[in-house]
Amino acid sequence: GNIIILHKSGAETPICAVMAKVPNVSAVGDIANAIDIALKADRKIKDGKAIPAYWFPAEHIVELATTGSVDAPGVRIVVGYRK
Repeated sequence: GNIIILHKSGAETPICAVMAKVPNVSAVGDIANAIDIALKADRKIKDGKAIPAYWFPAEHIVELATTGSVDAPGVRIVVGYRK
């Protein structure tokens, strides 16, 4: 009830998406920091804002975005393949 995982591996450019509830908005920053460490890639930000955030590890693109509301926050993490 708190997480949805979508995976499309048979496509020419496969993707995986995870959507999940988080306990509070500040948890999104913790998730972004964990992705920084796991990917060992510099986080890119858009328009000077930390979220949404993007990473570009070899042959992939990773996006982290907030979803939901302040009262019911969530995240969407999408990992895609790029040639």
